[in-house]
Amino acid sequence: MSVGFNALAAIAAACLAFAVPAVAQDRVPVTARVMIADLDLLQPAGQAALRTRIHRAAMAACATEMPGLAGASDAARCRREMEQDGTAQIAARVSESVQVATAR
Repeated sequence: MSVGFNALAAIAAACLAFAVPAVAQDRVPVTARVMIADLDLLQPAGQAALRTRIHRAAMAACATEMPGLAGASDAARCRREMEQDGTAQIAARVSESVQVATAR
């Protein structure tokens, strides 16, 4: 009996392993614009405000109509990636600003 169960588990695992890349291949690029002209990115309050704006933009841009766990997982991955990219862009902007300020 356990041999049959192990074989069934192996088949189910193989099916899942092949299903994940198929979903990943259907990804659609998502972008969002976030205004920063009114923020002082050298100040912690300006950086926090920008993180909030990025989070809200990611929530809106990554909304999905895909039902169930797959849709929730896809939306969470999208938001995480957008927020990571936004955070990296904040760091680059702050670094540029600091370099300009210290170059004077």
